[in-house]
Amino acid sequence: MRKVKGVGVTPEVPGDPFLYVYADPSGNFDTVFAWSQSCGSTARDIILIALHPNITAFSQNPKMYELGSRTVSDVTYEAIKGFDAITKGQLLKDVFGTGGATVGTFLKTIPTGPTPGAWIFIIFGVDIADRASE
Repeated sequence: MRKVKGVGVTPEVPGDPFLYVYADPSGNFDTVFAWSQSCGSTARDIILIALHPNITAFSQNPKMYELGSRTVSDVTYEAIKGFDAITKGQLLKDVFGTGGATVGTFLKTIPTGPTPGAWIFIIFGVDIADRASE
């Protein structure tokens, strides 16, 4: 048996009044409970990833999708705006290489939200922090 702590990031309620039902008298949880909790957090992560609106296009070619989603100058954007993200990525790689955007141009695209790659990174980053805090 091992101790399992409730953390605010997981779907359980901090100080869950029903958590004691699953613990033995010393407050430990068996391995099946810990395994179930781990499967639940993995399922949560998969669902959150699947909810990103562009995950299907991203899955076709993640590297080119991310390159095609990077922030570029207004002139460059006007030249490529009619293409899908993967084609944009291929064009940008051919012309500019794999370099990133400057901070000034990057800041104006923050309100558009994270790319699927950034979304996955955020979800797994939160999950790793969640597990480390147990």
